[in-house]
Amino acid sequence: MLVVVLFLLAICVLPIGYFVYDREQRYTKDVDNLKAIAIKLGYSQDKQLRLYRTTAFNYDYNLIYLVFYSQDSLEQFSNRVSGLGFIQKYYYDNYTSIADHFLFFDVNGQSSEKVVTLNGRYRREDFGSGTSSPLVTTWMLVNSEKRQVDIYYARPPTPQEAWFYDGKKLSGNIVSVTLHRLR
Repeated sequence: MLVVVLFLLAICVLPIGYFVYDREQRYTKDVDNLKAIAIKLGYSQDKQLRLYRTTAFNYDYNLIYLVFYSQDSLEQFSNRVSGLGFIQKYYYDNYTSIADHFLFFDVNGQSSEKVVTLNGRYRREDFGSGTSSPLVTTWMLVNSEKRQVDIYYARPPTPQEAWFYDGKKLSGNIVSVTLHRLR
């Protein structure tokens, strides 16, 4: 009797274990793919600021974000993006609502900690009439697997302003690379 119970239990548990294992394997592969894309854009481990995953509300996918800083100029970085060979869906240059989205969600995520700031500013409310939002250039691309990849390149609005990470000044601009993935 005990053997039958153990056999039935194994039949029920094994598929769940395989599902969890498969899901984690796909996530690991997606992180590797995201890092491979980011490396072509100038990413290296020592420049990484954040790597995290979120679920897109009301959608059937989630997102993996890799945020790093780059010393490339906008022209140099644009050439790197072109070199990816992906299909471009949309391109925005210095679009204000994208800047707000980029700064307040993509970089700092959903946490309340001040991960990346622009001279101490990290919330939408910090950019009033007397201050300018960061200049964000956005590429929304489709890779060879027909998956969406969003790239944000943000630079300070003036040469006198700078990005800070954990209170330390960064020498460069902020990049967020996002991979859309099915659940």
